[in-house]
Parts: sequence; C-alpha cells; structure tokens
Amino acid sequence: MDSKIKYAKAFCDKQELVYQGLTGWKKDIVIASDYHINIMDVITDINTNQPKGIIIDWMEVILSNHKYISYQDYLKLNKLLLT
Repeated sequence: MDSKIKYAKAFCDKQELVYQGLTGWKKDIVIASDYHINIMDVITDINTNQPKGIIIDWMEVILSNHKYISYQDYLKLNKLLLT
C-alpha cells in the first residue's frame, strides 16, 4: 500500500472520518468525509501526534476568518508544535 494511503487511512481512523481516497494531480489531497486536506498536513498531524480534532479546528478557523495560516504555524501559535 502506498505510504500516502497509509497516512490518510491512519489519519481518518484517528479523526473518526470516512476515508474516500486521494485526489489531485500528485494524489496529494486526502478526501475525508466533508474535508479535503493536504497530505503534508495529514503527515504533520500524524508524525507530531496531535490531539484528535486539532486539524479540524484549524480548518474551521481558516474558513471562518477567510485568512490562511499554515497548519504548522497554527500548531506553533497554539503551542502544540515545538520548533
């Protein structure tokens, strides 16, 4: 199994989302329930062992504020990622 798929499935299991596949030219977007998430953000979430729901909170902040902040910067601002 491709490593992107392994990460995507582990992420969906952790977040209790339904894995629906990968999309994009490089298959770098995870389709999980109602979300489309960049695979690099999924890998960051898994590799840094973030609490369940943090990445969903980040996406909601982006959508509600209409401003982009990277997932890693969001984690740093919230003291959830050591630099």
